Formats: sequence, structure tokens, C-alpha cells
Amino acid sequence: MSSPGSGQEAIFGSSVDANEPPWSGIAMVTNSAHGRCTGVLINATTVLTAAHCLYSRRTSRYVRPQSVNVLLGYDRGSYGFHSVTKSFHVGTDYDPKRSAHTVMSDWAMLTLEKSAPSAYRPFAVAPVSGIGQTVLAAGFAQERSEIITRTPACVIKERAENGLIVSDCRVSQGLSGGPLIDVASHSIIAVQVASTEKNERLYTLSIPLTRIPWPFDP
Repeated sequence: MSSPGSGQEAIFGSSVDANEPPWSGIAMVTNSAHGRCTGVLINATTVLTAAHCLYSRRTSRYVRPQSVNVLLGYDRGSYGFHSVTKSFHVGTDYDPKRSAHTVMSDWAMLTLEKSAPSAYRPFAVAPVSGIGQTVLAAGFAQERSEIITRTPACVIKERAENGLIVSDCRVSQGLSGGPLIDVASHSIIAVQVASTEKNERLYTLSIPLTRIPWPFDP
């Protein structure tokens, strides 16, 4: 792990305690085809992630639910809770072969076979307040994939025509499916699904939870 103030720390964020709220609600999601993504505990048996994390490009189909593993409290190979998924539900309009055009539906709900213990508290859910809202992103960035990291505070810059949130948070692979968090309340307002470049700057695209039909009513 890099020491505070190092170049790697500045680029990929600072580490957090995977067993302390709100970070204890962040899950590592793995499967037999894709590797690692991030997920968010919504209730004791439900984890939200990105749909593209469940799709195998080798077979051109989604992986079996039983091959998807969810780990809470993960830190450098140890974890406090593990469950496979019993089933998952993907955004109806998401097409993994046209992901750029259907990104607004790039979400998936995982139903766990086992209930997460109370030590791992689900994230509180909040609506987006608007442009200029201070946020941060968190999850298992591929550059530091054995720990949860969080970005420095960043800002919502705009809402795209399709409703996506555009923020200037700097993220990388592995954070797909992770939370976009309101700094003031530490509540989740959106799930990270993609990045885009504009004027040589990288921006994060996130689906607001108000656009995901179940089980949210923030």
C-alpha cells in the first residue's frame, strides 16, 4: 500500500476501512468470466452492481447467478461475509452489445443466497440534489484491487440528456457498480457505470438511483 501523499494515493484515492460504515456497505463482486467489480449493499439480501460486470464476452451471454460471488469486509484477501447469488435482475433495456447506447440501463440487482449480517450496514439512499453537489466515488480500483479506496471530493458537473450524472470524479476499472456518494450525508445517490473523455479530461457516468425501478423509493 502506498503511503499518504504518494503519487499513487493521489491518483487512485485513499484507503478506507472495509468494516466501518459507510464503507462496510461496499461489496466486491466476482464471477467466473469477468474478474472483479464493485457492488453496493442495499438491504441484507440485495446488492446493486453494473450489468456489464455479469456479461461474458467470450460466450456472449450472462454468467450463471451461482458463479457470482459477493464479499463484504474485503481487505487484502480476508473478508467478513461471503455469499453466492441466487438470482439477478438486469435493467430491461440494457444491451451489452450496444452498451454505449443503453448505458442508462447498465445496472443489475443481485439476490443473495445468504443474508448479510447486521455488522454490514446497507447504504442509505438519497436523491441527487443537483449540479455542483459534492460527491465521491469508492470501490475496488484495479490499480489497488485488494482494498477499498475512495476518491477525493469531486463535483457533479451536469446531467446528460439521457439522465446520467456526469461528475469529475477520477475512477478506473474495477469501480464499475460502485457507489457515487453524497459527501454531506454519506448516502448513495447513484451507481457508477462508465467513463467518458471530454476536452482531454476524464468524467464518470453514473445512473441515479431514482432511475432504477426496484427496490428504491428515495
